[in-house]
Amino acid sequence: MLSRLQSAMEYLITYGWSIVIIAVIIAALAALGIFSPGKFSGQECNIQEGLVCQGAYMMQNGTLSLNVYQATQYPINITAIGCNTEGNVTNMQSPSASGGIYVQVGSNVTLYVQCYTNTGAFSGTPGTQFSGFIIINYTNEQTYANEVAQGKVNVEVT
Repeated sequence: MLSRLQSAMEYLITYGWSIVIIAVIIAALAALGIFSPGKFSGQECNIQEGLVCQGAYMMQNGTLSLNVYQATQYPINITAIGCNTEGNVTNMQSPSASGGIYVQVGSNVTLYVQCYTNTGAFSGTPGTQFSGFIIINYTNEQTYANEVAQGKVNVEVT
């Protein structure tokens, strides 16, 4: 009888420690945010028409920072930029206080733009996602033709 009792106690203690270790591992993973769905949505920034988005981040006040590489055949002058969740050309902003930004072929430029939702200017807390559209108006400096580049952005607020 004593040997059965001892065997049952050893069984409970062995499995008890295993359960404690598993609970500690799960708690550690939860603390690291592994179970947050936003961790797996990924960052996305794509622009058409010869402009390449090389990085983007969203500030809490709704300002989007874009690092854009100029890959068209001719120098351009960026005249306006917009960011919203609807994909339409509203709330376009000048890219600088002095007007347009001249960009040589093969160079980078960092653009800042306030993003909007259908209810107004976007703002978010760190960790929330913003998914929207980018519209960039520019002039081809060789032909002086006005062009529009559109793209999509999905970024986490930092």
